Amino acid sequence: MDLNKLIMTKNNFFIYVLIIAISSRNRVNNTIEEMVLLPVDSIELDLIDFSKNVISDMQLYEKDSLLMLFLYTKSSNIAVYNFTEKELVAQVPLQKNKQLHSFYVKNFDSIFVFYNSFFYHGYSDSLFQLIDIEGNVKEIYPLNNTFFKTETNDISIFDSYYPHVIFHKIVFLKNTLYFLVSKYNQYSLGDSLSRSSELPPVGSINIDNKNFTPINFNFVFPHENQFYPQSFNHYFITNALNGDVLFYTKYSNIIQKFDISKKTISSYLLKSEILDTIPPEEDERNCNQINYIQNKGSFNTIYFDKFLNLYFRTILLPKKTFKNDLFIVADSNFKKIGEGIIPSGYSSNMLFYNDYVILWDKAKTYATEGKIYFTKFKIQQKLFNKDSILKTISISDALDTLKCSIPSNDTATIAIRPFLDSYIIKESFCVLIVPFMYSCPSCKDYAVNFYSLNKDVFYNSNVFLLFDSQNVSGLKSYTNSFNLRLENKNILLDSLGLYSNYIVNGYFNPRVVVVCKNIVVYDKTYKPDEMENIATPIFKFVLNQMCDSL
Repeated sequence: MDLNKLIMTKNNFFIYVLIIAISSRNRVNNTIEEMVLLPVDSIELDLIDFSKNVISDMQLYEKDSLLMLFLYTKSSNIAVYNFTEKELVAQVPLQKNKQLHSFYVKNFDSIFVFYNSFFYHGYSDSLFQLIDIEGNVKEIYPLNNTFFKTETNDISIFDSYYPHVIFHKIVFLKNTLYFLVSKYNQYSLGDSLSRSSELPPVGSINIDNKNFTPINFNFVFPHENQFYPQSFNHYFITNALNGDVLFYTKYSNIIQKFDISKKTISSYLLKSEILDTIPPEEDERNCNQINYIQNKGSFNTIYFDKFLNLYFRTILLPKKTFKNDLFIVADSNFKKIGEGIIPSGYSSNMLFYNDYVILWDKAKTYATEGKIYFTKFKIQQKLFNKDSILKTISISDALDTLKCSIPSNDTATIAIRPFLDSYIIKESFCVLIVPFMYSCPSCKDYAVNFYSLNKDVFYNSNVFLLFDSQNVSGLKSYTNSFNLRLENKNILLDSLGLYSNYIVNGYFNPRVVVVCKNIVVYDKTYKPDEMENIATPIFKFVLNQMCDSL
């Protein structure tokens, strides 16, 4: 057997094992690994300003083997507690007549504070400061009236929020601090103004020379005819395992990691079995008339637990239907381990120390004047029935609010072959068709990311990716975010929109078609909770083609 055939044989074995794993998983698709939070210890602290007991920002910091909690509750100070001994040890005074937006504690002598820029456009030179634990201002990082330049114009502070961090998840690597830059606007996400924004989503500042640098990359934004409300205009940034930047939004399962050293982007998906998509509105006028948190939910914050090397993502379920929120746990490669329920009465904001997850007990805090409460949890993993979880968190039977309305289509073979013959001249092939403009967003992202992760195999196995889109520029930006290039021979484009004539009953969702020796042997359109199943027919086709070549 020559070298090429030996390589193919090894590939066959790998894909065969993968198919078995996928098939085994499908047999238990009503069960998931449930992550159970088991309470271990309750922590009671004196609250210095109980009339304003809403946590705006908090961070754990370890000093001399003692665990310190820095806590801001929209008062005039940052309270510092010895979390180990459960006592208040200091109060960091803040600048008067300014509201703190967020902070980051590097050490007791270096605390970065970001004051709320929305209310202080005229005071730009004092909004970003470095202070010590006594409140002494050690450094001011001025924000000029124009702090970013693009190819066509300057981005003014009057068009934007200042650079800022959200909660305690700032990325600090060596001497560089990474932050969000959000465009201030009154329009819906997905309209022409938001799509044409030149503002880079992430920036950095060199602490030594105070230079600001924009970080521009292709992020997956909503496309035409897909709109989200103003409240979804704000993005998130988190530190990754090695200090890289994670960038993500409230409406998408996509997580993009920016490799700081290589200046490259990698895309991942981390979705819940319970809430699989946050559907957009097709009419922009409806966006801000719908309370998304109440009616549709939100994909929320991602945390990295450096002690267990795990990622946690919180998901806010529709409050109109459910009484609890969810969290997903994934390993350092974003492979999902399981998901669980955040206990009733607790905030979804998470802190981590050793093997504990620490949550703020909102209900108990609000019920007790002058005190604030936290609970330390340990995680237990077990196999659990998905229907039982839904019964636990549901307060009504309206479970369809969690599912995309696009159903699967098992009889989609009508007239599809003539359409494919216009693009693929092969006797046997597999094609993953993605209606770019109208597909369920989470389904589309899952399908394209799956193709991208396996593109090296697919490119050599007659597996094609075909987009139905007349928006070539938007599609190019979209595929670039998944490290795919429209110029590749295996990526096809229906730029005339002819595919719409071959859709049965209006099923605009990702579709897998397998043709073997000029006969359509598989043709199915997938809904959100079936998306993982697209791997089975595609890899089976790859395996068969490899076997035939030996």
